[in-house]
Amino acid sequence: MAEIITFCNQKGGVGKTTTSFNIARAFSLKKKNVLVIDLDEQANLTEALIAEDSKQYEVSIADSLISQPVNTLFSVMTETIWENVMLLPSAKGKTSALLSEMSGQGAIASEFRLKKLLEQVPSEFDIVIIDCAPAINKLTVNSLVASTRAVLVTQSQLYPTIGLIAVAGVIEAVKASYNPGLKLSGVIVNQHAPRTRAGREYLEQIASAAAEFESRILEPAIPAKQIVQRTIAERKGIDELLMVSKEDRTDMLTRYDALAKEMLK
Repeated sequence: MAEIITFCNQKGGVGKTTTSFNIARAFSLKKKNVLVIDLDEQANLTEALIAEDSKQYEVSIADSLISQPVNTLFSVMTETIWENVMLLPSAKGKTSALLSEMSGQGAIASEFRLKKLLEQVPSEFDIVIIDCAPAINKLTVNSLVASTRAVLVTQSQLYPTIGLIAVAGVIEAVKASYNPGLKLSGVIVNQHAPRTRAGREYLEQIASAAAEFESRILEPAIPAKQIVQRTIAERKGIDELLMVSKEDRTDMLTRYDALAKEMLK
């Protein structure tokens, strides 16, 4: 059975999509078969991952989550820039309508739609990665109901703990009511500057917040380096980028590989 991992935070701009992209690559380099699900209407992960010949896709994950879907998982799944990574894409403009329908009076047990859809995932997939929107909504809950693990993502910047405790509370509520097997693996910290006093203080704040909901920081933290932002902008894994020093490439590959291992403990 595949590990299903949700990356979430209700605060935007913390590097959640970039983390999903680079963790998917880390697992693919381990020869794991990966399915990535983009639940964010901004569709940034979709734009970064989807194969060039699939750019004109007409269906999205939203089309498989409506109350009476005509699209199966297989009719939505598409190829990506990496051979052993597949994608359930997002599409701008469709998610808002889906959320409205899910919240309507006639929507029954809408929290379980993604879980039911993922029952169709073929056995050859090892990892499913879900990138949520920066919100606590019906799709975030769907993702947590369907997942085996949740990972919170933040950054070592001003107000780093905003959203963490609230989302951790939602994770606990989902675990109690819908998914007793759900595990909060920990917190990934992006944009960390360990040599600065502010960076160290922010990290302490995050560790303190994680302790409040009986969790931990997943190590190592991801430093504030241009190479990380280049990956999703250039649609390439760290191992594929040009004009990168061997030291930086090895360092960042090692960090994401370590995080991929840590979140499965």
